[in-house]
Amino acid sequence: MKNLVVLFSDSKLEYSDKELFRNTSCKEFVLQWAFSVKDFAFLSIYVSSEEDKKTFLDLIEKIDCHKKNSVNIIVKDEWKVADLMNQIKIDSANFDNIVFGWADSPFYNTELTNKLLDLHSESMAEYCFADGYPAGLGPEILHPGTVNILDSLCNLENSSDNSVLKSVIVGKQPVKKDSIFELIKTDINSFEIETILSDEDFRENRFEFYCNSKNNFTLCKNFAKLFFEDKTYFYDYDIETICSESQNNVELLQVLPTFYNIQIASKCKSTCSYCPYPKCYSQKYSVLPCESSDFMSYENFSTLIDKIAEFSGEAVISLSLWGESTLHPQLDLFIEKILSYSGLSVLIELSELNMSDEKLNKISQIVKNSEARTNGKEKIYWIVSVDAANQEVYEKIHGKNSSFEQSCSAVLKLSSLFENCVYPQFMRLKENEESLETFYRFWKEENDEKLIIQKYDWFAGFLEDKKTADLTPITRNPCWHLRRDFVILLNGDVTICREELLNSSQGNVFFESLENIWQKRKTFLEDFVKGNYNQLCEKCDEFYTFNF
Repeated sequence: MKNLVVLFSDSKLEYSDKELFRNTSCKEFVLQWAFSVKDFAFLSIYVSSEEDKKTFLDLIEKIDCHKKNSVNIIVKDEWKVADLMNQIKIDSANFDNIVFGWADSPFYNTELTNKLLDLHSESMAEYCFADGYPAGLGPEILHPGTVNILDSLCNLENSSDNSVLKSVIVGKQPVKKDSIFELIKTDINSFEIETILSDEDFRENRFEFYCNSKNNFTLCKNFAKLFFEDKTYFYDYDIETICSESQNNVELLQVLPTFYNIQIASKCKSTCSYCPYPKCYSQKYSVLPCESSDFMSYENFSTLIDKIAEFSGEAVISLSLWGESTLHPQLDLFIEKILSYSGLSVLIELSELNMSDEKLNKISQIVKNSEARTNGKEKIYWIVSVDAANQEVYEKIHGKNSSFEQSCSAVLKLSSLFENCVYPQFMRLKENEESLETFYRFWKEENDEKLIIQKYDWFAGFLEDKKTADLTPITRNPCWHLRRDFVILLNGDVTICREELLNSSQGNVFFESLENIWQKRKTFLEDFVKGNYNQLCEKCDEFYTFNF
């Protein structure tokens, strides 16, 4: 057998070039794995800059291995999926199998790789992968004939076959972690596919062992410190044992916040039956939120975004914690500030538009002028709370002065300005359950299948229980919101999570560092992992829901 190993290195060099462990970068570790692959014959590395090529050449020179002479590095400024398939086809002509991996994956496991190769050969498969493991621990295996087929599928422009047309679309896209499988999926029944399943399904933790962002790089650093202190190489370890021991480790479960939920306005004109804000605000301040008019200043907000960008690197910033963010007179400047960092995206939730066409057009232009995101997300997301299929039901949920027609119009107007970024949402309640199917059928067709069906949150008993179905898992997973969310009130106070409403307990972002506040969260998560829940967590059923 002669196996070709292909490593793909995208343009995000910042973290894969940094020291990961013991003066060694991610790329050096993945090179060590590549040379350890059974029946290794040749290594092809695909990069997008001369700088990256030089980095690899320097690292290969350091490695004490005779195989380092069997390496070729290909540079292209921009790699589309079709480019990738074509280059692999050229390089794999004289080999039996292709082992495809990513250069930002330091923990590829040799034993798992060799098992995949054995399964691939014994079953005469065309494509083979590991399933159930955290991302970044196992490569993909392809037969050269499979690559030839995939390459041809990317280039059949004039075909009337729908699956082929989908292949062409995928082929024109930039290379992503799942690109090969996405291409195969366009005609999946035509390929012989085999998988190796983990003894236990580890995917629910959503670990991504890639050095492609600050969050994942920090995860990898923590992982290395926990399990590889006595090892020279990363590729030789008992994968099942380490994955099992990782599942309840707080240093891996809580890395960096990736979702910031921020209140920028106190005023709210709506009286939605599923929102606790009017009741909570009036209890605390003895006035209804529709009568208030406090806003976060641009100076404070700008400082906060600078801190977030430095601390998290990449995140989604929601401006709709409480109050109506669309009433903020400087919302366009807030959005512009967020989008000035390419790792940050914006999320805004609303039920009706409270902005002029001029303001909307200005925001649209800001979004268009901003650079592409590095976090894999859209620049901006809009969620419109439609929640009904007619005015009668809409009034039951949003109050007498609400307008179902205006809510629907908001979806359509936003969609015309922000393509593929607008989602009508339906909150499932006892009052509107009969409208769910109508809502789904209409918006599935009208909005190109972009819609959200949201579960009801009773805020740990603060609101009446209006759930129409109980989706709570039998076994509690470590709370996603404790692990990933950072909730900030108008004055900068931080709550443990959204369920704490206006009762801050963690600190203030304008007087403390985000890191210090975030570290306080670990105590709560440690208790949660042990099954020791405080009164709020005990009643809450939001632990399994997930924000980005």
